[in-house]
Amino acid sequence: MRSLLTFILVMAAVAMNAQESAELDPRLQWGVSASFDMDYGASWTSTHTSPGIYPGFTVGGAMRVMFPKGWLINTGVKAGYTHRAIDAATDGNRSIVTDSWRIGIPVTAGYKFDLSKDFGIAPLAGLEYNYYFYTSTAHLPAGVDLSSSQLWRKNNLDWCVGAALIIDTVFEVDILADFSMFRANKKQNDLLFTRNFMPCSGSVTLKMFF
Repeated sequence: MRSLLTFILVMAAVAMNAQESAELDPRLQWGVSASFDMDYGASWTSTHTSPGIYPGFTVGGAMRVMFPKGWLINTGVKAGYTHRAIDAATDGNRSIVTDSWRIGIPVTAGYKFDLSKDFGIAPLAGLEYNYYFYTSTAHLPAGVDLSSSQLWRKNNLDWCVGAALIIDTVFEVDILADFSMFRANKKQNDLLFTRNFMPCSGSVTLKMFF
């Protein structure tokens, strides 16, 4: 009887330690994402104003690591479409139009502040790598015969900042601004209003985790 009681006490202690350890372990979640993007047709490093803001979108998969003390890391892989009209250096108000398809890999980190039991907000900051696997270009100035591969870089890196609204650990809404760290035009030429076109955009992303 004493041995049985000792065994029960030992197993209870092991179970309690396991539960405490589980509460301290990071929580890995997988999910899906979809975003609405707003791409600005001017360089964020220039005082030149854009001819407009243009819609785009992405869809993909998401991964989130939630740490016990409130820290979190977001990443994933997404495919998306980007449309821009960029002012040319000549021909008056002519804009060079690009339509691009890309693969993006964002990595952001933040800290979650609990506003209630099922609702929290987390400031975010991080980087996003983009690979533009297809780009078409229209409305080039007269006499210019250059392909899209000659005009635009396929790889770029953005830094991003914003916030996430986290609902019941299942849903997340990210509101982010992205700023290119490198110029998008492949060569420093005189086709655009600036020799270094540094695009920027804003996005609202809905994520659902399982």
